Amino acid sequence: MKLTSLMRIRGDFEGMSPTSHALKRLEQKHAHLRTKHVVASEKNNKLQKLIKLQNPGIKIINDVLTETASDVDKHDDHEAHLWTPPCQGFAAGGKNRGTKDERFKPFQCVFKNILKKKHDFSIFECSAGILRGKHKQVVKEMVDKAHDVGLNAHADVLNPLDYQVAHDRNRLIMVLLNPSRQVAPFDWPRAIAPEPMASEFLEGPKSTHKIKLPEHERERKIARQACCKAMQAGHDPRKVPILVDIDSSEGFDTFGINRFRTFLHSHPKGPWSSLTGKRVTAKDLLHAQGYVPEQVPWEKAGMNRQDLGRAVGNGLNVAVLTAVMEKCLESTGYIEQHAADEL
Repeated sequence: MKLTSLMRIRGDFEGMSPTSHALKRLEQKHAHLRTKHVVASEKNNKLQKLIKLQNPGIKIINDVLTETASDVDKHDDHEAHLWTPPCQGFAAGGKNRGTKDERFKPFQCVFKNILKKKHDFSIFECSAGILRGKHKQVVKEMVDKAHDVGLNAHADVLNPLDYQVAHDRNRLIMVLLNPSRQVAPFDWPRAIAPEPMASEFLEGPKSTHKIKLPEHERERKIARQACCKAMQAGHDPRKVPILVDIDSSEGFDTFGINRFRTFLHSHPKGPWSSLTGKRVTAKDLLHAQGYVPEQVPWEKAGMNRQDLGRAVGNGLNVAVLTAVMEKCLESTGYIEQHAADEL
């Protein structure tokens, strides 16, 4: 057992640093656990500053594609690895270009290093679109390659709704474990009831009399259609928040009833709420990605509301990461087996 060992982790494509938030929660829950976020890769200057504010002394890699083999070896001072590579190519927004998408190159680069280093565990997150059609072969090949180098691979689709966050967003999570480091089998974290509701944290004055639709004609039409569909399903948009991506194309039903739906980097303003007749606030966006808003110094990092919206659209949900990482720590002996429960 490693109950007094330090667990160091690298996070690639780190964005808002969900890794640091997950680690802090796990350390608070497991008193003996010692962790350190030692390396992160991120190209955006403002996000680099945000990462440093939350992790003083961390090593920042600007671009994984410029890392040489010796650089990778030099930075290999960690037992775990999280990577959330660009995956727009596996979604409709990226025109389903898949492996032909230019953004697949950093994906391949990091995966190659992970197979070579064979850390205690690694966690991979991607759009669930990678499981559809021709893209399914990518996941199969990843699992096969992991097995070829002796790693145990586990893949499943997880949703923040199952971990007490009002955000409906299916994501593929793959966990790779080094069997020589495992002390127990890996189990996926179980869902936590009851299902969360966005109305528990949404900010702003609520109107129970008349819905204030967006002023722009196209946005107004999308919002009205969503509210009508919600009413047909038995929900009053004046009492239950209908959260609508009014920046989406009219052919997509991108709205949630008392929950957020998938965020997009290209829609940084965030969804419109039927209760307030306005876009949701910055705090609302952070809540929907599992953060405690007061713990994210995004303004101090020089980010504006648009910057935050883009970062949130690219990010990994903190609640999902925390639940999965806890199970990885249990399997590799950093915390006691069966000690993990709801956060």
